[in-house]
Amino acid sequence: MHRAPSKSSPGFTLLELIVVLAILGTLATIVTVKVIPMIGEGYRTKVRADLMAIVTAANTLYALEGRYRESSEELVDPRSSDGRKLPGLDDYPIDPWGGEYAYELTDDGPVVRCLGKDGREGGEGDDADTVWPSNRRRAPGQEG
Repeated sequence: MHRAPSKSSPGFTLLELIVVLAILGTLATIVTVKVIPMIGEGYRTKVRADLMAIVTAANTLYALEGRYRESSEELVDPRSSDGRKLPGLDDYPIDPWGGEYAYELTDDGPVVRCLGKDGREGGEGDDADTVWPSNRRRAPGQEG
């Protein structure tokens, strides 16, 4: 025998479910608005850390050998002239958007740059270029 459901049967009304879903939707929107900018800041922090690690590896090798490495490939798993392993990079890092960092040896030492999300010079936000060291001293005779 089946009984007819009474008016006081357990369960949620449609109105209660709609209110709960509205609250959850509002909370999800607030969290998304707060978290999305943090992802971009995390990318920029990774770029700065990678650039500093590359320049630090180049400077460490300079301190040990008296010369800067000419290319970024020479910073990965470096060896001395007699074959000893030297401190350097295990792998050459890539930027958060899959691009490579540009390593350049100037008269003042190594400079490393990330071209940002768009992979082109210039830009703003995630597309902005980042250069390390950013306060490179100018060579004698250069104006600026």
